[in-house]
Amino acid sequence: MISTHPHGRLVGLFLTLLVVLMGCAAIALWAGYRHLDFASLRDDPIARAVFFRLRLPRVVMAAMIGATLAAVGTALQAMFRNPLADPFTLGVSGGGALGASIAIALGWGLRISGIPLVFLAAFLGAAIAVVLVYRIARTGSVVMPGA
Repeated sequence: MISTHPHGRLVGLFLTLLVVLMGCAAIALWAGYRHLDFASLRDDPIARAVFFRLRLPRVVMAAMIGATLAAVGTALQAMFRNPLADPFTLGVSGGGALGASIAIALGWGLRISGIPLVFLAAFLGAAIAVVLVYRIARTGSVVMPGA
């Protein structure tokens, strides 16, 4: 029975999405070129390496990246008070592409602490784009909804 109470419906939706996530993770862990089963994980060192060094890290990273993208999208929508705000309409993606393009055009192939300078330039371009859009949308001390 589905509850009509908003909290109950939210819990039900959360549990449904959690089951879908677990199902997708199980498929990603067990489907692949090399067939794996529990017995082979226990006995075969190659199967263990494939599972623990390739498949499991890929699934964990996918979940972490998906959660991070969702949090950033929610933060953008909250910051601009606009449910339609996303990196493309705000120019964040374009700012990042511009920063990376400038770094590539200037031949900045260096690494700083192991991070390619092109990545840092892309991040800086995206950050500048967010600051510019936020300043333009601000009226007084408040961001105007829909601006």
